[in-house]
Amino acid sequence: MTVRTRAERRYEVLVIAVAVTAICFRTFQWRTGPPDLNVVAIIALLLVPLAVRTQITVSRGETRLTLGMTAAVLFSADVDRQASILPIWAILVAGSYALFHRDETWGQFRAAVQILGGAVLLRVAEVADIDFAPFDRVFAGLVAYFVAICLLEIVRARLAAPTGDGHPLRLRWTWALVIGLAMFYLGCVLAALRRLEAGLHLPLVPSFIVSMVGLGAVAIGLTMRNRELNRSVAALSRAAVAMPWRRDEIDASLGRWGAQGIRAERVDVREEPGARGDLSVPLVDGRFAVAGRSPGDLPFTHVERQVLEALAHMSETSRREATQIDHLRERLNIDALTGLSTYTYFRETLSEVSRTRRPGESIAVVFLDLDGFKKINDRFGHVAGDVAIRTVAQRLLEHSGDARSITRYGGDEFAVLVRDVRDYAALTEECERLTALVARPLLVGQSTVRLRASIGCALSSSADDDLMALVRAADQQMIQRKRAIHAADPQVTSGIDDAVRHAIVDGTLWTAYQPVVNVARGEIRCLEALVRCTDARLGSIPPPVIVESAIRLNMLDDMTALVLEQAVETLLECRRHVADLTMFSINLELEQMMVWSPLLQRIADCCREHDLTVVVEISENSIGDWTEANAQVTSRLQDAGVLIAIDDFGSGFAGLGSLYLPRVDTVKLDRNLLTDLANPRQTLVVTRTTALLEELGFWVVAEGVTAEEEARVLGDAGATHLQGFLYGMPEDRATLVERFRAHGLAPLVDSATAV
Repeated sequence: MTVRTRAERRYEVLVIAVAVTAICFRTFQWRTGPPDLNVVAIIALLLVPLAVRTQITVSRGETRLTLGMTAAVLFSADVDRQASILPIWAILVAGSYALFHRDETWGQFRAAVQILGGAVLLRVAEVADIDFAPFDRVFAGLVAYFVAICLLEIVRARLAAPTGDGHPLRLRWTWALVIGLAMFYLGCVLAALRRLEAGLHLPLVPSFIVSMVGLGAVAIGLTMRNRELNRSVAALSRAAVAMPWRRDEIDASLGRWGAQGIRAERVDVREEPGARGDLSVPLVDGRFAVAGRSPGDLPFTHVERQVLEALAHMSETSRREATQIDHLRERLNIDALTGLSTYTYFRETLSEVSRTRRPGESIAVVFLDLDGFKKINDRFGHVAGDVAIRTVAQRLLEHSGDARSITRYGGDEFAVLVRDVRDYAALTEECERLTALVARPLLVGQSTVRLRASIGCALSSSADDDLMALVRAADQQMIQRKRAIHAADPQVTSGIDDAVRHAIVDGTLWTAYQPVVNVARGEIRCLEALVRCTDARLGSIPPPVIVESAIRLNMLDDMTALVLEQAVETLLECRRHVADLTMFSINLELEQMMVWSPLLQRIADCCREHDLTVVVEISENSIGDWTEANAQVTSRLQDAGVLIAIDDFGSGFAGLGSLYLPRVDTVKLDRNLLTDLANPRQTLVVTRTTALLEELGFWVVAEGVTAEEEARVLGDAGATHLQGFLYGMPEDRATLVERFRAHGLAPLVDSATAV
């Protein structure tokens, strides 16, 4: 909406008052009845709405001034008491503006200007007499009308608020001439018809020439107007279809579509606005889209400014969407901890390389698994373990030189794409180099450690090879070598299996509990049940080793049932002190959810019999093997009130694809997302990931929180539930019950870990 000055508003009121006065004065002349309108005059007056709809533009920057066509009034030039027709004219003009320009706040002012112009036209037509009636009246009235309208608009333009672009009031004289001639000759034709009706002599040839020239002018004017409109509409349509524009071609696309849409010699993006006479549209980034024409050409109109503004908005939308796509692609394709590619992106890279490799070029996939890495986590903590993972990733990246060709397959597993492999001998040498890279001394805290890697590889010599089969072959070879390493010390493996078997059978397997804190309410919301096994000879057995042993012993369901039973008893005892605590979570492997088993029935019964909520956590690393059978079991569990959670989200295996699975309630963010919150990119990933998950309706839990600074960043990102050493180490049943008895649901920040 154009800003109007106080003087401009007063001027509009004055013009409207004068127009109303003129109408009232002419209405008094109807005492003897309205004018005698003939058929031609009636038809002419009925054309007034069409005349108001078609306008000549007078340009002054962003101020839009308009002149309505008034030839229809001239058609009644030899009607008795011509000026008395003004009330009819005023009603038609006001109604036309209300119909066609109802969204414009100055519509009533425009109607008043047209009425005053019509009053001047009729008065001049009454007194004009140069012995060639009614042609003389038509011409004189037409000139008087244009003069009156232009004077009224010029006065208003002088009182209007400045547009800031330095454009003076300028009439597009080409249009004025074309439409003015059309009105004049059309009036002449109808006046000639009136002379014929009256029996007066009319030269045939001049009348025919006048008529043809008038019709030709009308045709030219309409053709020019339609061509301008079609150009703008076509450019906007093609630009919209091409959305979003490519990031590296946004400025060029804006210039191309702009030049086509507004008939400009050039449209380019500059740091400063253009010179006087150029059309400059500001962009969001502070630059300007500048359109220019050659000197002496027509000035740019308000419609052309709107077209360029629309194209500028498309360019900004394309730029914004390109930025968002880059952020999403980075979150989907880049592992947050190491900066390597995720497994999904690695597979895309593998497909691209296989498709574009040279004839005869062989490629290989190498899998590396860090042996004994769990000991680093258990001895030095997860933060030190993350440092070790990043160090290994950096070594692999420096060796390969391309982050796309390396992926962090899992927690401590990597896959490397190797190109230009001559044969298996060369591939073996590459595997030895990678093994040596991993085995180099590594500083963890104040200690130096050495890692060992189990490596598997597979070679492809043809572009027709099944890439997934290549990946599986390398993975299977790595697993076999890892098993061979463990088999080299069967006494250790046998001892672990015996300890786990006795712990499950005797019920000495015990459960530790770590709280999940609702930081918004300042209370503990849930407990995660974690399996533990302590052997007199072997000491504390790591949880992943316990699970692997249970799988080897075919006792995984028995172990989970024991954890479930202990968790239910612990929660019921805790509820004696904190009645509002009703939720706990347990971890299940994906293969435990293939069919409806007695274990799953016991989980469902816990919800009904004890009024508890059980959360079943499934690791993101197994989501890639999700099947329809898993979905059916999940559906039955949720129907019984069980919640399904994706654990270790962000560890780099399934990525955002795991969110597409049906019937997932909770997402637990992996500790990897919190490794370097001092890095703005890391913080951005955490913030955007949390916001995305919250918007999708998931209950989000951030795991591995060890410092108050991490809790603060997660809180700012919108996370409401946190879990980690900051709020306590996993505790046994007796310690946990005593905690609730003494402190209730209040979270206790561990001062030893808060930094």
